[in-house]
Amino acid sequence: MDHYHNHHYHPAHTNTHPLLTPPQGYILGGLMWFSIPFTLATSLGLASVALDLPITKEEAGAGLVPPAVAVYILGKSGAVWITIMLVRQGCVCVCVLGGGGAG
Repeated sequence: MDHYHNHHYHPAHTNTHPLLTPPQGYILGGLMWFSIPFTLATSLGLASVALDLPITKEEAGAGLVPPAVAVYILGKSGAVWITIMLVRQGCVCVCVLGGGGAG
């Protein structure tokens, strides 16, 4: 009976209940997160062409364009920032896919 008087219960229950939460929200959220890697890839790819970096097709296919551009522009700190970004993304994937989230 207490959950009827708790103003935090209803939004939390509605947001996590599978029958009450529209799947469009999950789809829209997933589509919104596509903009980050696409923008990063496009901007760094164009930067590598504009800076005329010596990147081969094999290196580009292996995903080495972002580190090459970051190191060219920022030096060693660019390599550190790319490494931090990749480690953080790996941690998010492990937490989401591995079920290591809080709850």
